[in-house]
Parts: sequence; structure tokens; C-alpha cells
Amino acid sequence: MDAQKKKMMAIILTMIKEVYQKTTQLEEVLNSGSVQILSRTFDPLNEMLEAVEYPEKQTDVVYELIQLYLEDQMTVDEVVIGIENGLEEEQAAVQT
Repeated sequence: MDAQKKKMMAIILTMIKEVYQKTTQLEEVLNSGSVQILSRTFDPLNEMLEAVEYPEKQTDVVYELIQLYLEDQMTVDEVVIGIENGLEEEQAAVQT
């Protein structure tokens, strides 16, 4: 994956985390569990994965990485590396 895709991915992941944190804060303040900042029909993570042609069978791993990132157990760079590794694994499997 080239540096430009990695940077784009890091930007999107950072935005996802910001939206998640703001949503959580608003839910606490408003005593509501249904605050929506983004449209329900827009999934930035899925859009990003489609844009980089990420293999569908690897997406569960990505969602686990994102969860760890949202819980501050991983950095954005670690998530990008994890996503890149998943892409490389799939490409290696296709070539064999």
C-alpha cells in the first residue's frame, strides 16, 4: 500500500474516532443512546475499505482493530499496519 493510501486511511480513522467520542459524549449529556452525527446510511469505515479494495473476508479483523483503537488500546498507525497486513496476506493467498 502506498504512502498516500496509508495517510488517507489514518485521516479517516482519526475522524471515525472523533465522531465516536463526540457521539458518546452527546449520549451522556442528553441521556440518550441514539445520537446520530452521521447519516445512518453512511459508513465511513466500509467506504474506506471498499476504496482500498479490502478483501471482505478480512473485515472482521479490521473491526476488531478499530474497536481496540476506539478504546485507546492501539494507535492509528498500528491499525493502518494491521489493515495493510490483511491486504498483503490476501494478495499472497491469491498469488499461490
